[in-house]
Amino acid sequence: MKSQNLTREQVITKHRQMWNWIADETIKRKRKITKQEYFNENLGENEEQPLVNCYACQYSAEQSGIILFSDNICQFCPIDWNSNAHCLMCLYSDDSCSDNVFTLWQYTIIGNWEKAAELARQIAELPERKE
Repeated sequence: MKSQNLTREQVITKHRQMWNWIADETIKRKRKITKQEYFNENLGENEEQPLVNCYACQYSAEQSGIILFSDNICQFCPIDWNSNAHCLMCLYSDDSCSDNVFTLWQYTIIGNWEKAAELARQIAELPERKE
């Protein structure tokens, strides 16, 4: 993955745009919309998909200097996932690996599009993590 050199503010804006679009399209289409669908339909001509389809992970990797995905990059995540986990805060609420909002969205049953939209909106509205 090539460096995208997005600022923290740009990453947060793109994160919110992506997740609000996913929530809106999930409601509109009455089915769970995926992150891959977002990129298939919205990626600009000169843009590349971010690492693991996540602007925050891409930013974190660039900030850490590690271009391959690893747990060590999470300390640079600009999103506050409301988690006490030391790594993969988007997936786990704490170190016992209880599910966080992204994991709940990820495993929402495809037919439960209303819940998927609600969780996507929650992800879009997560606050910034303090630097």
